[in-house]
Amino acid sequence: MNTYDEKSKKKLVLIAVVPAFNESRFISNVIHSAQKYVDKVIVIDDGSIDDTQEIARKCGAVVHSNEKNVGKWFALKKGFSLALEMEADIVITIDGDGQHNPHEVPKFLNALLNGADVAIGVRICKGKMPIIRKISNYLTTNIINSLFSLKISDSQCGYRAYSRKAITNLEIASEGYEGETESIIRLGKTSLIIEEIPIQTLYGIESSKMSTVRDTWRFLKTVFSMKIKGF
Repeated sequence: MNTYDEKSKKKLVLIAVVPAFNESRFISNVIHSAQKYVDKVIVIDDGSIDDTQEIARKCGAVVHSNEKNVGKWFALKKGFSLALEMEADIVITIDGDGQHNPHEVPKFLNALLNGADVAIGVRICKGKMPIIRKISNYLTTNIINSLFSLKISDSQCGYRAYSRKAITNLEIASEGYEGETESIIRLGKTSLIIEEIPIQTLYGIESSKMSTVRDTWRFLKTVFSMKIKGF
């Protein structure tokens, strides 16, 4: 996909970063679909014990493998670092489990081309969202909005687009799913322009990698720690 900055007439480098943990069933379709819209796909294999990394390489993705499973945001931070080394102007983050439709990438790109620094997906689910996810997203989003005076519709969606400026100014300490929370809070307290993008999310045979007890504790720890620090 040839995308240009209208002011400089420079061709923009578009890179998709896909964190993946045991996604051999879905990763091929995610990569091939995303390749239609970006210059390169980077897959961060977060300690998978299946064929995720082998399949990703065969599909033409740049692959980095962690020796063990560390966490989604640990993987994303490595992906951001690699994308910046590849001189990315825009980075799209797409989950590797097939829940995000890569054919919606142009929506995110258009948002950034029209002035946004960050575009965040807002899930409009086709099919039945698991009740635990509905409750989790509702509660976490409302807690964040209330405590930090934000107006975010979906705080946990991982389908996002970041400008190079946004990535270089986004320092995230979290390593797991709580990174979604920390990033939203940090972004909301900056002068960066954030736009929300309605997206379809498909729930099917994939299984969630989240642990209800562990990740709820990490969410609460992150939120109250940042509140105490004055965010």
